[in-house]
Amino acid sequence: ALVFVLLAGVVVLFVLRFVRDILWGLYAATTRGAGGIVPLLVGWAFGILQLAIIVRVITSWMGGSHTAVGRFAHLLTEWFLRPLRSVIPAFGGIDLSPLIAWFALSLLQGMVFKAL
Repeated sequence: ALVFVLLAGVVVLFVLRFVRDILWGLYAATTRGAGGIVPLLVGWAFGILQLAIIVRVITSWMGGSHTAVGRFAHLLTEWFLRPLRSVIPAFGGIDLSPLIAWFALSLLQGMVFKAL
């Protein structure tokens, strides 16, 4: 039960951060005009990928990988996780590729936003 509460808390915090970033991005895009749209869309793309990774991990733990949400998360993330899985071996039967993908997306997002 404690693990479920912790996971639910992490998901709630991520969703709240995601909504905050969407609202802040919309505000920033409207104040900067057309030049603010590109960073907004790039930020949304990174956020959706990170959210899909979290959903994929949680649905795999709960046996919901074959639900519509689980299949959609799989569709969004498999192109990114498959190459990582071929390079990173499973550690004691645990797939670490979603964790590595999460950190890689965070680093890539930082680099992209510095370039914008």
